[in-house]
Amino acid sequence: ILLDERAALIFSLLSSILAVLTLSSDMYGFFYVLMCNLIGILTIRSAVQRVGFVGAGFKLGSAAIALFMVLQYAKLAPFGFAGGLLGSTLALLSGPITTGLLVFLLPLFERLFMVTTVMRLQELGNINLPLIRELIVRAPGTYNHSVTVGTLSEGAAEAIGLNPIFARVACFYHDIGKSIHPEYFVENQRGENIHDRISPEESVKLVVDHVTKGIRMARSAKLPSAMIDIIPQHHGTKVLTYFHQKAKNRVSAADEIDDTQFRYPGPKPQTKMAAVIM
Repeated sequence: ILLDERAALIFSLLSSILAVLTLSSDMYGFFYVLMCNLIGILTIRSAVQRVGFVGAGFKLGSAAIALFMVLQYAKLAPFGFAGGLLGSTLALLSGPITTGLLVFLLPLFERLFMVTTVMRLQELGNINLPLIRELIVRAPGTYNHSVTVGTLSEGAAEAIGLNPIFARVACFYHDIGKSIHPEYFVENQRGENIHDRISPEESVKLVVDHVTKGIRMARSAKLPSAMIDIIPQHHGTKVLTYFHQKAKNRVSAADEIDDTQFRYPGPKPQTKMAAVIM
């Protein structure tokens, strides 16, 4: 869940060897531990909500019972009713206990290792969360823009092997700074345009400021760092061409306008995901 299936397979093999050496067990014990790990990977891979862990735990426990019974017969071990009942009960409980612990520990691991799981992304995509709700109410035009960009980015990310859910959810938050002063941005304006009354240099400062405010809001809400990075990087160091052209129109053709003061501060996209969203 935190990394990928390849890491899980490698860990399963190594942990199974370590378990056998620690318990001085035989090949049957190694096979039991390894198979339980592999079955656990298969049952947990389809869990996209935390409640899905519970179902995966009972599937794993049921498979562990069957594996326990088969191995007992395979090695021709004495198999009384009491021993079989105890072993089956422990095998059944091993799945729910493990996944139950996972439900409580996963949020800690997400914060500790700065990993954004599918479950965390689905939680962040809830439109009733304060940041998104404020964006919907105060800047509905920006919210609609964010949904559209999210849909396009989701398809593009999936096409090149990136996480499509992350792309869509990150777009919900990429312009949250606009909810502070939504009237500065054309998609939220209804009639009067404040930029008609001020200089293009002032306009640039007001527009670019939504990046700084967005980063501050995202950090206060404890969004994942990879998602916060999207806020400045999706603009990169692009020129705000509308205001740059407006400034050029105010001076004679012989005068030069320095475009550096009409650029976003950056940085340029540092990841494929940031480039896709840009």
